[in-house]
Amino acid sequence: MELQPGAYDALITRSVAEALAGSELVASVGAVDSGEAAEEYARLVADVVRRAIASLPAAGRVDGGAALVNEVLARVQEVSGSFDASADLVDVPEPRSLSSLVRRVATGDAEPVTHPKTRWRRRL
Repeated sequence: MELQPGAYDALITRSVAEALAGSELVASVGAVDSGEAAEEYARLVADVVRRAIASLPAAGRVDGGAALVNEVLARVQEVSGSFDASADLVDVPEPRSLSSLVRRVATGDAEPVTHPKTRWRRRL
């Protein structure tokens, strides 16, 4: 990893620490703020899981990715104690992705989807 001068908002992982140790750049570091900890760690885990799934062979990426996600969620639940991640588990085999939700019109037909895609996000 080659570091470039600039402003950063990143956790110091092992790879970042190794790059810092071998760099002539001067780093400004601070503690992880408790108010930002959830976002900081979630961003790191999302990036690592994304790279891990992308590295799987294409033929096994869907089921392998779902299995990996479920393992991560199980570990999250185990470590956090009272947090229940079971509603977020992905069905395996044959994971599916929601593509639209529409209302039925008076004729019984589904109304057409005319808006941009909306990401499903569970709110705390």
